[in-house]
Amino acid sequence: MKRKYSIGLAIFIAILLVFSFQGKKEHRVRGPEANAAIKKDASQTEVTVATVQQGPIFKAYNAMGTIVSRDMARILPKIVGRISRIYVSEGDWVKAGQVLMQVSPGEYQWAHQNAAALARAARVGVEKGRRDYERAERLHEEGAISDQTFQDARSAYEAAKYQYDQALAGSSMTRKSLDECTIVAPISGLVTYRFGNEGELTGPQSPYPVFIIEQMGDVKLEVDLPEEAFGNLSIGNKSIVTVDAIPGQTFEGTISKIFPSVNPISKTFKVTIELANPEMKLRSGMTARSKVIQKARANAIYAPKAAFLPGEDGFFVYKVVGGTVRKIKVNVGIEGDDKIEVTSGLSLGDQVVTVGQTGLKDGMAVRATRVQAAPATPMRMPLADPPESREPVQALTPEGQAPSPSNG
Repeated sequence: MKRKYSIGLAIFIAILLVFSFQGKKEHRVRGPEANAAIKKDASQTEVTVATVQQGPIFKAYNAMGTIVSRDMARILPKIVGRISRIYVSEGDWVKAGQVLMQVSPGEYQWAHQNAAALARAARVGVEKGRRDYERAERLHEEGAISDQTFQDARSAYEAAKYQYDQALAGSSMTRKSLDECTIVAPISGLVTYRFGNEGELTGPQSPYPVFIIEQMGDVKLEVDLPEEAFGNLSIGNKSIVTVDAIPGQTFEGTISKIFPSVNPISKTFKVTIELANPEMKLRSGMTARSKVIQKARANAIYAPKAAFLPGEDGFFVYKVVGGTVRKIKVNVGIEGDDKIEVTSGLSLGDQVVTVGQTGLKDGMAVRATRVQAAPATPMRMPLADPPESREPVQALTPEGQAPSPSNG
């Protein structure tokens, strides 16, 4: 037993000697130069960089609102009656003048027939009064009747005409009430609401409209913007709109109205945005999020907002050149949600530090462990570059000299 234990211990010691010799051999193979390189790599600061890009950028005010139709008609019958027929329902497209519903015309038809008969009788009275007046006029000229009799004949004729006019007005009113039994669409659009069923009683005092028709070819969006935006917007400014019901798609709108006052409590003001809706994808009631454009440029040089650090007289960035960083002062233009336009100080394709700026100094060696994707602009820009020409953007060294091609 002791002999087996001694043999095992000897084998274990031999294995330890082999691993120890191998480690010393690898250390000798690396040599001082390799060990220095390892030490040098450990001294480099790890940073995340992003590439300076060119493309659209804009500054916008974000707001939320609800889509409403450009025009809407709430329809209630003008007469009281029982619904006999309904011809349309929610989701139907109708044209102006199209019949929507029929109210039972019974009593209105009888009333009109009676009024029409009274009008005809009044017309007969007018004809009789006219004949009596003309005969009395001839007899009065001949001196066969007195002035009083002649005046009575003329008054009777005038009264007959007034009675006829009154009867015609009554007939017209009953005719109109009879026509109101047929409910027609006042505008063309989409039936978005129907309240009522055949056989139910309806009338102008009903608590709800029988139909709501909305024109959806163009829609509107009213949003509240902060007070600071009041002087920066004007009629015609563009807006990018997204709706929760249609993810991944954007719509372009235009400011059509700026309300003239600011709410003293919320410190906001209302803006109306109109959107074309030819495919009828937008519907009233949808929750919408808008970016109201204040400034925009379709072809700007920009970098991620995280790359810009505040300095004493503006902003600066750390630009990576040949494994070292250089502190570069930059002039900026439009500030977007996640990126900032660079008007001078950087060039297209430059790499700037976006993560790890703490402790960096000009000329310090760095190692980029990750390249950050540039901010994307998924939506089509609604505004183009201003007509004025712009000088090309060129990078500058801290001393104010243009860099040589070898410096990147």
